[in-house]
Amino acid sequence: MTTARPHAAVFRHAVLHASETFVKNQVESMRLLEPTLFGVERVDGLVPDVRTALLRESGPLGALRAPVFQLTRRSGWLRRAMARTRPDVVVAHFAQDAWRIAPTARRLGVPLVVMCHGSDVLMDDDAAARAGRSNRQLVGHWPDLADAAALFVASSQLVADALVARGVPAEKVVMRYLGVRLPAVPSTAGGAREGVLSVGRLIRNKGGADLLRAHTRVVHARPGTRLTFVGEGSERGALEALARELGLADVVRFEGLAPPERVAELMESCAVLAAPSIPVGDGTSESFGQVVVEAGSRLLPVVAYATGGLPEAVGAGDDAGGVLVPTGDVDALASAIDAFLGDPVLVAETGRRGRARAERLFELDACTRAIETAVLSVVERGRS
Repeated sequence: MTTARPHAAVFRHAVLHASETFVKNQVESMRLLEPTLFGVERVDGLVPDVRTALLRESGPLGALRAPVFQLTRRSGWLRRAMARTRPDVVVAHFAQDAWRIAPTARRLGVPLVVMCHGSDVLMDDDAAARAGRSNRQLVGHWPDLADAAALFVASSQLVADALVARGVPAEKVVMRYLGVRLPAVPSTAGGAREGVLSVGRLIRNKGGADLLRAHTRVVHARPGTRLTFVGEGSERGALEALARELGLADVVRFEGLAPPERVAELMESCAVLAAPSIPVGDGTSESFGQVVVEAGSRLLPVVAYATGGLPEAVGAGDDAGGVLVPTGDVDALASAIDAFLGDPVLVAETGRRGRARAERLFELDACTRAIETAVLSVVERGRS
């Protein structure tokens, strides 16, 4: 006889930003839990292949219900929609969304699990108070969220430590990597790898300006070397202007947002991925570096600043899928990139280490099972 899987009501306010493939991949990978994704509004069209219910699409009153929920953290429609699925647990992505859905979980009488991804925990309260409404709502309520939630799942050790520093009891915090989908057979066809790649949001803490300055040194040694930025963000205009100012307009390309297959193509054709993330004044840092793991899965070596959670993603010694350099050291960044551009053997060897590390630590299904197992322990405690 087949036993029904416990049901998880997964909540993300906006379903889903293009950068949140990790949410999409996780819910699609669930096998121990039966997920339904609940949200308030649809953005970017990134919707997982699971049952989904959105507040703004809940009939003619949806557009009115949404701002009421955003303001009050109460929605009869969301509560009833979740109740119809008979959930055993509510899993909320990002602490701000967990705070919004906490009253609903309490009304349903089921435990709340918070998936924490970095910016939701690392941003200091002064900056959060000046940010969006969801950030402002959580300011001053971390102790209340710590009481309301049964478990916090941190996406890196950096985030786990930050949660404890915020006063979340250590026994309520576990660290579990999110994982990535590994290509069955990494492609090595198509000739030599060439050029430098950057994948991520074009925002200040990603260090795009440092990468452009490093690339001037790279191009001086290797004229014509291409640098490709994939992503969008508030810093794009400033970065394009800096590229022109540095005389790099002919060798730097801004692709904007790209579908996964295009990102994969670039990862399999470029020689090195650069991830020079920097900490910024609001406390935000690189919480992990999921793109580093994705690069490793495609045999692409990485050069990164030793910032935040990036050392966890890159690894060290014989286990490293790349090279870490001191944060802010543009010369070291350029030298490390240049070393890969001039040595195909080093590219191949480091790429193989990155792939092995991804297989051992970051395979999506294995990571999702570990997260589900942690969530199920909360479900079982609630039942007992």
